[in-house]
Amino acid sequence: MFESLKRTTRLFLILLVISTFNTNTSAGALQGDGMLTAASADGSITIGDRAYAVGAEISILDRNGKAISIEDLKLPVKVHFEYEYTARGSVIKLIQEFKEILKEKP
Repeated sequence: MFESLKRTTRLFLILLVISTFNTNTSAGALQGDGMLTAASADGSITIGDRAYAVGAEISILDRNGKAISIEDLKLPVKVHFEYEYTARGSVIKLIQEFKEILKEKP
């Protein structure tokens, strides 16, 4: 039983260390990179295989750093994003296009 507790404690500490590498400077915000493939009328977006809610004060930046709307993004697009866990689930706060342009598959 004591060994099980030690393993659980070690696993928790490892996960805690890993999660600190995935955070940015603002408290509570997490970040990642992925392919934005869908934006729904219900206020959700899909990055990779995960759906996120869109925050009311979301910042969306094009590859030049200019503010744009979600409708201006040409999907699919590789993005850097920041999100927070809330009562609504994972809520996107920032989306920024990567500078590289996605080449279409033939």
